[in-house]
Amino acid sequence: MKQDRAGSHTPRHHSVLFGRGPGLPQAFRGLAMTGGEAMDRHIIARLRSRRGSLATSKAPDGWTAPPLLYRAALRGVYGEYRRFERGGIADALFVFLDGAPDPQAVAALDAHCRARPWVCLTDAWEAHVKARYPDARIFRRYAMKPARCFRFPEARALPAGCRLADMDEAAFARHPFSHGVNYPSFDAFRKDGSGAVVWLDGGIVASASSFLSLDGEVELDVSTLEAHRGKGLAAACVARMLRDCQARGITVHWDAQNETSRHLAGKFGFELEREYPVYWQE
Repeated sequence: MKQDRAGSHTPRHHSVLFGRGPGLPQAFRGLAMTGGEAMDRHIIARLRSRRGSLATSKAPDGWTAPPLLYRAALRGVYGEYRRFERGGIADALFVFLDGAPDPQAVAALDAHCRARPWVCLTDAWEAHVKARYPDARIFRRYAMKPARCFRFPEARALPAGCRLADMDEAAFARHPFSHGVNYPSFDAFRKDGSGAVVWLDGGIVASASSFLSLDGEVELDVSTLEAHRGKGLAAACVARMLRDCQARGITVHWDAQNETSRHLAGKFGFELEREYPVYWQE
């Protein structure tokens, strides 16, 4: 059994966004206001105004906008953002480090964020992390370019007994793989999110879902029970969800934890935006 991101225990599964990959620490898994584009420009301007800014940063090379999880923390939609004199820490599943590592921010990171995945949004933070924590483990992730139009590969026939369906109220109530937990109700999920599941023998064995929603954008998460991998179930769920998102004009973000996830995203037309390091310090 492994602990999922909501803190409860579920059967072992693979998660594209936050799932545990080979060699990853147990705890490392692995997003309603209007005016999102204007807010993105505001966030970038804020970061550029600080020492260690995005203007000269190596870490955000190729980023067209700050990560959706980070944006959600700044907006108070998900997680928590703490601002210090020259830098900030967004605790939003990942720990995003912005601005410069002033003493207060460094102390907060040491005191509260050990054994968590760190993402440096500026070269100042990345230099600090490398110098202060030379033994930190480093994992590579792959952020795909957000998209609203997709390519749909030829669908495989599902195994006998499997049934593909939308994430309806009955499926949502089960929160398969913790999907849907960031929405206050099914009505909120149906309005702003999207998802699909595969049923088998009365249970859900695979699911694709929006992890959270922000300004008509969603972060995609897809999971399959270990015993049912390699059968095309994840791809089937993703295809159904993406068709719904495309029809509704929802922008989808896909942050791949490994090459397998990156390859699956590519099948649907997602292109690599950036590869970036994630640091882990016990």
